[in-house]
Amino acid sequence: MTKAWHYDAIRKVVRTGDLFGTLSPGMISHGIQRVTHGDVSHVCGAVVVQGRRCVLETTLGTGVHLVPLSRWVEGRKGGPIYWWPARFTEEEQDRYASALFDRLGARYESPTAMLLRVALRRKVKPNDRWFCSEIEATARVQARPSQFMPLWPEPSQVWPCHVADAYGGVGKALQVTA
Repeated sequence: MTKAWHYDAIRKVVRTGDLFGTLSPGMISHGIQRVTHGDVSHVCGAVVVQGRRCVLETTLGTGVHLVPLSRWVEGRKGGPIYWWPARFTEEEQDRYASALFDRLGARYESPTAMLLRVALRRKVKPNDRWFCSEIEATARVQARPSQFMPLWPEPSQVWPCHVADAYGGVGKALQVTA
């Protein structure tokens, strides 16, 4: 991994489709990391809305919603933040953003159900609750099917580490500080 970059240094170059990942403190986060053997327990993608950099976030209680990237970065105290520029074309960015916006307002998968899915490696039936990596896999498959469809034919079975690994894992990421 390269040196850590301060958020102020990258914010103007973040583009729609860029991937952010983190390993946050907490039981659910560590459970996901332990069961998936991954370096990240949460992922979210950037979308630029009227010049403002945001991420589509999935949280308990709030569900799927947009958060300014600056606020998201500031709120990630206690864990590393990784950034993978996606380098999508404008057309791919549009398809990616469209897929994200289709999920706005959706419910979040419960932490207990999510951890059980990971721990038991169970396939789940599609439902109206979304986990961060499901949204990312769905949007990335829609943006660039030739690259991501072979990796993730069933987005509901994709975990945060799988999304990060598609970009080379944390070893290929840029680290971001608040």
